[in-house]
Amino acid sequence: VDLNVDAGFDDVPHEVCAALLDDVAAAFRARPDCAPVELRAKDADRTWLLGASAGAEPVGVSGDLAGLAAYATGRPVPGPLYPTGGGTLPKLPAWL
Repeated sequence: VDLNVDAGFDDVPHEVCAALLDDVAAAFRARPDCAPVELRAKDADRTWLLGASAGAEPVGVSGDLAGLAAYATGRPVPGPLYPTGGGTLPKLPAWL
């Protein structure tokens, strides 16, 4: 997690990853530079909508909480993420 130690998002508790995704989703919700993306956690019954959809269908991205939190914050993703239709992951703007 960029602290120059052998820790990554896989080491972050699920509750912290979910809270981080809540924060990212709130920050990205109305940003016109963020494509509409719906994050779907496979290891929790949660989804997050990023970006200003303006009626556009969001691209679904599914994976575990750690991977979704890493992706949403622009960090290296520890595991596979699955975009809808098998395409590429949408590029997200910088979180902070």
